[in-house]
Amino acid sequence: MNLAQMTLAEGEADARWDALLETEESQRLLEKMADEALAEIQAGLARPMIFTEDGEIAPGEWKGFAVGNGEDFGMEIERTVENRELMQFLAQCRRGGKNIPLAEVKARRGLEST
Repeated sequence: MNLAQMTLAEGEADARWDALLETEESQRLLEKMADEALAEIQAGLARPMIFTEDGEIAPGEWKGFAVGNGEDFGMEIERTVENRELMQFLAQCRRGGKNIPLAEVKARRGLEST
C-alpha cells in the first residue's frame, strides 16, 4: 500500500468513525461511559494513566513520572505534542463538532460550577 492509498484509507476510516459517533445510540453509549467513569473517579477507583516516552499508555504497573508541576513537565509537553495520533485526534475533535459549554457539562455531570 502506497502513501496515497494509506491516506485515502485513513480518511475513509475517519469518515466511518464520524458517521458512527454521530448516531443517537453512540451518543447514549458515550454518555453512559462518561457517567461510569465519573462514578469511578468519585468513588476513588480511578487511577492516573501513565504514558511511555513515546506517548503510548504504559502497560500494567509501569512506573514513570506524572504530569504536573515537576521539572519533567516541559519534556512531557514535548512528547505529547510529538504524539501524532493524539494530535490528530485532538484536531478532529476541534473540527465542526458540537461544542458544549463547560458549565453545561458540569451541570449534566452534577459537578460544582466554578
